[in-house]
Amino acid sequence: MKRSCTHAFHSCIFRFILMFSLFISINVEKAFTQDSTHPVYFSVAYIKTNPGKDQAYRDLLKNYSKKIFTSQTKGGGLLGWYLYEVLMPTGSNEEYNYVGISVTDDFKSIFDPVLTTKESFKKALPDLDDKKIDELMMKYVEVRSIVKREVYTNYTQAVPVGSTPSKYAWWTFQQALPGKLDLTEKWEKDNWTGIHKAAIELGGMSNWGVYTLMMPYNADQKYNYLTVNFFNDLSQYVSDFKYADAIKKSSPNMDFEKIFQLPGGDKKVYKTEMVKLLEYVQAPSNK
Repeated sequence: MKRSCTHAFHSCIFRFILMFSLFISINVEKAFTQDSTHPVYFSVAYIKTNPGKDQAYRDLLKNYSKKIFTSQTKGGGLLGWYLYEVLMPTGSNEEYNYVGISVTDDFKSIFDPVLTTKESFKKALPDLDDKKIDELMMKYVEVRSIVKREVYTNYTQAVPVGSTPSKYAWWTFQQALPGKLDLTEKWEKDNWTGIHKAAIELGGMSNWGVYTLMMPYNADQKYNYLTVNFFNDLSQYVSDFKYADAIKKSSPNMDFEKIFQLPGGDKKVYKTEMVKLLEYVQAPSNK
């Protein structure tokens, strides 16, 4: 099976609580346990660190951002926060090298957060005075830039998972043909959910999901949904997530080639990326 047909994607994705100084994310897998009547929104920030500032950015995230997002999740304003490093593709010419994903069930909070950036600092780090906070906010500006932001919503998943997020994710940016997004997502759910459940049972991955791009949208958009494979060991990727065995287990009489001839199967793959989870915070289990 070609890698482009694996429908792997990850996790992300996501809300912008700190609009100018920070980048955020959450436990995207845990959020997939929500059903379609309780949508979850993923605010995704694509981030590029400035030359020579990679470690400085990581230090800011670890020492300050994580504390702020911990405060946000405990306060009930955020379901979680996740920071991913892009492992592939990589290099100085790539558009971004980190992806921040925040998850919320309150769509309004993505664009109209309760607290300003400075207020978020003060609440989470009360020992910092205004001067120190202003200095820290400037450091974020100096070490990184936010390339773009997107908002997704959850569509389906293979299985609900526990509270511990996966170490790696392989996500695929995909484009349903004009007027066929609903049909293509149904095609993903009807034809691939069982295969991914079998792959999880066989130890090939930890979860799989489909995310719909909500914003932004334009006529030249190169993708409108994502599929994601979550996994914990690179050997699972090397073994192609045990897809061959999963197909035999879930659909032994399946004609694989005909799946792509079914209504909605004529989608296009735009690009794939592998990411690694570096930092995260998630809401208490009773959230």
